Amino acid sequence: MTIYRIIKKIFYPPIYGHVDNVREGVVNGWAFNSTNNDKKVAIEIICNGKLVGTTIANRYRKDLKELSIGDGYCGFKCLIDVQSSINGKVTVRANGRTLKKNNLFHKINNYKQNYVTTFIKRIKHANNRIIINIDNASIIDENIIIIKGWALAKSNIKKIEIYYGDECIGLANYGQSRPDVAKAHPRFSNANYSGFYFLRNISFYESVHRTTIRICNKTEQSIEKTIILKKNDYSELSLDEQYLIFLEQNKLFSKDVSRINNKCNGFKYQPLISIVTPVYNVAPIWLDKCIESVLNQYYQNWELCLHDDKSTSQETIDCLKKWSNIDKRIKISFGEKNGNISYASNQAIKLTTGEFIGLLDHDDVLTPDALYENVKALNNNKQLDLIYSDEDKLEMNGDRTGPYFKSDFNIDLLRSNNYICHFTVIRKSVGDKVAWFTEGLEGSQDHDLFLKVIDQINQKNIHHIPKVIYSWRKVPGSTAAVYDDKNYAFEAGKLALENHLLRNNITGEVQKTKRGGVYRIIRKIETPKLVSIIIPFRDKVELLQTCLDSIKNKTKYTNYEILLVNNNSIEQKTRDFLKELKYNQHILILNFNGEFNYSKINNWAVKQAKGDYILFLNNDTEVITDGWLSNMVQDIQRDDVGAVGCRLLYADHTIQHAGIVVGINGVAGHIFNGLDKSFIHHFSYGVPKNVTACTAACLLTKKALFTELNGFDEDNLKIAFNDIDYCLKIRKHDLLILYTPHTELYHFESKSRGYEDTDEKIFRFKQEIDFIKKKWNLNDYRDPYYNINHSKQRTDYKIY
Repeated sequence: MTIYRIIKKIFYPPIYGHVDNVREGVVNGWAFNSTNNDKKVAIEIICNGKLVGTTIANRYRKDLKELSIGDGYCGFKCLIDVQSSINGKVTVRANGRTLKKNNLFHKINNYKQNYVTTFIKRIKHANNRIIINIDNASIIDENIIIIKGWALAKSNIKKIEIYYGDECIGLANYGQSRPDVAKAHPRFSNANYSGFYFLRNISFYESVHRTTIRICNKTEQSIEKTIILKKNDYSELSLDEQYLIFLEQNKLFSKDVSRINNKCNGFKYQPLISIVTPVYNVAPIWLDKCIESVLNQYYQNWELCLHDDKSTSQETIDCLKKWSNIDKRIKISFGEKNGNISYASNQAIKLTTGEFIGLLDHDDVLTPDALYENVKALNNNKQLDLIYSDEDKLEMNGDRTGPYFKSDFNIDLLRSNNYICHFTVIRKSVGDKVAWFTEGLEGSQDHDLFLKVIDQINQKNIHHIPKVIYSWRKVPGSTAAVYDDKNYAFEAGKLALENHLLRNNITGEVQKTKRGGVYRIIRKIETPKLVSIIIPFRDKVELLQTCLDSIKNKTKYTNYEILLVNNNSIEQKTRDFLKELKYNQHILILNFNGEFNYSKINNWAVKQAKGDYILFLNNDTEVITDGWLSNMVQDIQRDDVGAVGCRLLYADHTIQHAGIVVGINGVAGHIFNGLDKSFIHHFSYGVPKNVTACTAACLLTKKALFTELNGFDEDNLKIAFNDIDYCLKIRKHDLLILYTPHTELYHFESKSRGYEDTDEKIFRFKQEIDFIKKKWNLNDYRDPYYNINHSKQRTDYKIY
C-alpha cells in the first residue's frame, strides 16, 4: 500500500450512504462511517446553494439492520427550511462529501467532490408540515387523563383537540416552555414554547383507554394520532404534573362560590384590608390582571392602594389612570421621584385606612378566595398580627407551576431564607411600630419587614394558611423567574438578618451560601459546656473504630467526653480493642449487662454522664463534617431549643435522615429518605429549620431537660420510636427541635442491631407502633412543619 493510500484511509475514511427520497420538504436517506460505526455522520442539506437543514445520521432503520448496513442506526430524516413551494436542486452532504441519489450502494469519492444533485420540481408544504411527539399519555385512578408532549409547525399551531370517539372532550393547553425542543429544532421560531398538556377528569365516561389527538395549524392543516393511554400512578408524575391534578380536583364550582359569599356576608368581624402595591414600569397586561384579581375577591371590604414610583413608561401611567376611575376602593398616587420599592411601598401605605395591610406585587395575582381565607382566620382568632399563605408561580402563558406548600411558623427556616413571602397580611399598628419597609434593603425588603414584625409580636399570633392563594408571575428578570437577576438582594438579606440578630442580642455571623436567597447563621458559643457523647455498642469493633476515628479527626470542639456503653460484647477482638482505649482521656468505658433495650441503656448512661449536654450517637455512624459538634452546640445553647439533629447519609451519599415528619406512613417518616443529597428536593431542603422530631442516631439535647422529661420510655418503647416520643415531649414543653444540614454523618443503618426479621421482633415492633400511635393520637396528628397538602404516604414532598 502506498503512503498516499495509507494517508487517504486514515484521514479520509470511506463514507457510505444514499439519498432515498425528497418528499414534501423532508429528505430521507442513510450514511455511515465504514471504519467506525460509533462515529455518526453529520448531514447537511443544500438547496440552491443555501444550507437549509442539518441533522445526524443516527436514526434506527430496520431495513438497514436486516441488510447489515452499518449498525442499523444510520438513517436520517431532515425537514428542509425553505418556502412552501419552490423549484430547485437539493444536494446532500455527509461529513462534507456529497451523497448521490440512485439505486446503488454508493461509496463516496473522497477527492473528486462531484456535487451530484437531485432535481426536484416542487417541494410541497415544507412550511406547513406538523411534527408531533407524545411524551406521556396516562390514565390515573381510571378517571384522570394526562397527555403531555410537543408540536411544531412553521405556520404555528392553532389548536390541539382531544377526542374520545367522535366527541371532543377538550383542548390541550399549548405553549409550554420546551428549551429541549428548541435545541433540537432551531429552525422553528416557536420551538421554545411548543409544549402542550391536557388534563381532564373523565369519570363520566366509561373505561377510556385510548383517545385521539388532533392538531391543527394556522393554515388549517391538521394531523390526527391515536393514543393508547397507559395505566399509571401518581408516583410517576413530576410535582408540576401532580399540581395540575391538584388544581383540577380543588377548583371551585358555583355552589362553592355561593357558600363562600354567604360566609363572607355572615362574618361577625369584617375588617377593612388595605392591599398595598408599589408600581414601576409594569406592562399594562400584567397590571390589569393584578388589579382584576383584587376586584374579583369574594370578600368585598378591601381597598387597593397603588403608588407609582415615577414610571418612565407612559403605558404604565395611562393604565393606572384608567383604573383610578373604575372603583372608588382603588387609590392611586404618583410619585415625584423614583425611590425604589421600599420607598414606593411606604408611600402606598400612607394611602391606607384599613386595620390590616396585605402585600401584592404589581405583576402578581390573588386567587378570588384570598381575602376570604384571611378574614376567616381572623374570625377564628382576632389577635392575629401576621398571616401568610402558600404560593405558586405563574408561567408567562398563564399556567400555574412550582407550588410552595409551606411550614407553619418556623423561626429557623425564616432565619435561613424568606420562606414567608406572599400573600402576607400584617396588622397595621404593628407595621407602624416597626416603620414598615427599610429603604436601602431593596431586594430583601419583605424579609426584613417580617423579621422586624416577628420581633415585636407573640409567635402565637402568627397564622399560616395552608392554601395557595397567591401566584408569582415569572416575568423575565423577576425574582420569581430567577433569583440571580437580583444579586443586590444577597447583601440586603444579609444585612436584614444581621439587624435581626442585634435586636435579639444574638452574637453571630451571617454568611451567604451558594444558593440564592439562603443564608447561614453561625452563632458564637457563649460557654463551651461539656458534651457527653453516649455510644452503645455490642461487638462490631470495625464500626466502632470508624466512628471513634471520625470523632477524633473531625471534632474542633474540645470539651467533650465519650461514654462507650458495652452491651454484652463477647468477641475477643472487642476486648482487645477496649484495652487500647483505656488510656484515652476522652473515653469512658461502661458495661451494661442487661438485655438490649435502647431506651434503658441510654437512660442509665445519662446518669453516668458529667456533661450539661448529651449527644446520643449510634456506633454505626461516621462523622463527615469538620467542626460538626460545634455546629450543633451553637444551637443547643439556645433557651428555646430542646434538641438538635443533623443530616445523615447512606454510604452511597443518598439521604437517610433530614428530619422526621410525624403522622405520615402510619407513625412517622424520615423526610427525603433515599433521595440524592445534591439535588434540591423542596424549597426548604438543605437549610436549618425547625422540625417535629429528629432521630437519636445523632441527637444533641440538654441533660437537665432529658431528666426532667423522664428520658426515653424504657417500658413501652424499648427499641423503636423512643426518639420520636422524646421529641414530642420536648415540643409539648414548648421547645424547638432544630435540624441542621451543616453537620453530616454517614449512618450505616441497622448494621449493628439487625432488622426486624424474627417473629419476636415483629411482634415487639407492632406493640411499639400501637403504643405511640395511641399515646400521641397519631391518626389525627397534624405536623405543624409539614403542609397538609403534601402526601401522608410519601417522604419526598410530593402531593400524592
